[in-house]
Amino acid sequence: MKGERRLDKDQLARYADDHLAREVEMLRWTGSFLAAFSTLSLSSRSIEGDIAQAFRESSLESFAIHSRNLIDFLYLQNYYRRARPTDIILEDYVAASVIKDKLIPITALLKDARIKADKLVAHLSLERETFGFYQKAWMFNLIAVDLLEALRSVVDNIPAGFHCARFRRSVSRSLPLFTDIALRQYSEDDERGPGLAMEFGMWHRPNDYGPA
Repeated sequence: MKGERRLDKDQLARYADDHLAREVEMLRWTGSFLAAFSTLSLSSRSIEGDIAQAFRESSLESFAIHSRNLIDFLYLQNYYRRARPTDIILEDYVAASVIKDKLIPITALLKDARIKADKLVAHLSLERETFGFYQKAWMFNLIAVDLLEALRSVVDNIPAGFHCARFRRSVSRSLPLFTDIALRQYSEDDERGPGLAMEFGMWHRPNDYGPA
């Protein structure tokens, strides 16, 4: 348990529209940039140079951080650690019994994304050197699909009294975009469609670097 809640219902509703919606929107924007750049990088229209690389990598770092923030919002209490009193988590909005019944269990891809965001972005860690080629790659479109499907599984169960319309809209508008990206980048090697993966500094198709 978190202990005493610091925000009342109206404040939590504003928080959802100000901050949770922004996390989803940043996930959508940065994921869209990454998809556009990755498509170009595997075509004759590849964009090269320091500015292009800086934009790609800053987009990936932003995507990683916003992914981790949303993963923790959904799964922190049940999978990782006791929430601090100042943490805003799903349990602030939805009853634990509803979460247990409705929330999609965390996927292996999201567990991996959280580790990578921590070890490869948020900290100067030894893992930046020791992680293998596959461990550093980001399948950003599939991460976004898993995350947005998890959000969708519970957002309709946030009580109407919270009135967090912007947050609800941001989830409903973002999922079709990434589902479409995954379908357009479909590969027979992966029935879900691998899309493209990125390691900092380089773009890859997942089957370019073999199994984990």
